[in-house]
Amino acid sequence: MVAVVRCAAPSVALASVALVLSTPMVWRWAFAQSADVPLAYLTFAAAAGLTDLVFGSHQGQQKIGGTGGKGRTVPPWLTGFFLGLMVWTKNEGMVFSLILIVVFAAGAWIRRRRVSDDA
Repeated sequence: MVAVVRCAAPSVALASVALVLSTPMVWRWAFAQSADVPLAYLTFAAAAGLTDLVFGSHQGQQKIGGTGGKGRTVPPWLTGFFLGLMVWTKNEGMVFSLILIVVFAAGAWIRRRRVSDDA
């Protein structure tokens, strides 16, 4: 929901959560002890947080907590929390979290090289 709030208005975030919760298959698989739906949510949330950490400009955005000034839209600790919950939710969460970390670390490395080459 954090990523949806970042990209759109809070009413759009509420509508997207209502849409997911009103989907019959979510409720069918939620009680079948299948962790694929929560794992998908956590993967999306972690990817949104990593995107903010690695590729966010953080200029002209409001700080977390509404104090104004420059800041991140997703706190780094929340991104780490989502990555940890991915591992805890399902065994495949370990693989997905490692893939996310490697992909975003490579993206940060490439971005840093481009910035240093331009300077």
